[in-house]
Amino acid sequence: MTDIETNKVVFGLENVTIFPKAGDLQWDAPFPLLGAVNLSLSPSGSSSPFYADNKLFYNSVANTGWSGDLEMAKFPDEFYVKCLGWKKDARGGLVEVSDAVPAPFAIAFEVSGDKEKRRVVYYECTCTRPADEAKTKEETVTPNTQKTTITAVPVKFPEVETARYVLPAGTEDKEAYDGFYDRVVEPKMTADVVTPPEEGGSDELGGDQQA
Repeated sequence: MTDIETNKVVFGLENVTIFPKAGDLQWDAPFPLLGAVNLSLSPSGSSSPFYADNKLFYNSVANTGWSGDLEMAKFPDEFYVKCLGWKKDARGGLVEVSDAVPAPFAIAFEVSGDKEKRRVVYYECTCTRPADEAKTKEETVTPNTQKTTITAVPVKFPEVETARYVLPAGTEDKEAYDGFYDRVVEPKMTADVVTPPEEGGSDELGGDQQA
């Protein structure tokens, strides 16, 4: 088996929003991540080529999601508490809990400069601790940034299994697009069915009336 070789997809970020997971296909109230710098994700998975008759006869490709780095100017305390399992103490200080298990979350954002103004959500993510770096002040001031590695895996919905969802501004479902950062928008595989009125039925006034 060989790893899938793909080019990384680099997004220019804005409106990055975190939805902590509350249960199966359930997410808590969102909170924004201000100061997003970059998100670089690669598809993860593997391929299994099978050769017969001196040629590639069949190639099985496994899609196991996405992985990569999220770079921020600074991660807020809420991110450490809700996504990494850290705690706030009685003084308001942030405590790194050594045996804490990272909590899953959904992350939504949009691509700056995208002509279609697409909004994207990854449904089931976990992340690593951001590196803690500091350096002395130099002649030119370059802001420090922080990075965390995100892993996004597929989620099984009633009609489809997927790791992410992309919704363009041109969608007819304006409610879903406008509320993309208020709640987790799930895939909708079946269009709404509009039942036409029955032909030959009486009108609401009870049919023809005589003068």
